[in-house]
Formats: sequence, C-alpha cells, structure tokens
Amino acid sequence: MEHTEANQPNSLSGDMLHGIKAISDFIGWPERTTYHAAASGTLPGVFQLGRKWCALKSEIRSGLQARARGKAA
Repeated sequence: MEHTEANQPNSLSGDMLHGIKAISDFIGWPERTTYHAAASGTLPGVFQLGRKWCALKSEIRSGLQARARGKAA
C-alpha cells in the first residue's frame, strides 16, 4: 500500500476544504452567505491562506453544533 499524505492518520487533507464554493457545498449555504459569514468571522473553522478561503470540516461541524446547543463556539 502506498503511503500518501491522505492515508496518514494525522493528515489534514481529508479534513480541509479549499475555496468558498467547497465550504458552502459542505454546509449547504449559498456561496454569498458563506463568504459573508467567513469574512465577518462568524463561521467557525474558516481562515484564509493568502487570498484563498479554507476551512476544516471538523471545526465547522463542532462549532456549528456548539452554537446549535446554545454554547459559544
């Protein structure tokens, strides 16, 4: 079996989303809504690498779940 970064247990590649479209597809929001939430800092787990928006699925999921339970993310 080939050992690629995606196969490694500590790899972020399976958890990482690249671009507003990928992020909005993951959470099911329109791209414009996703962009504004990311830019305003209200979408957990989202950050910029240069000019590109990126996100960690696990952080989005846990942050939104915490918010739904009434806890601060």
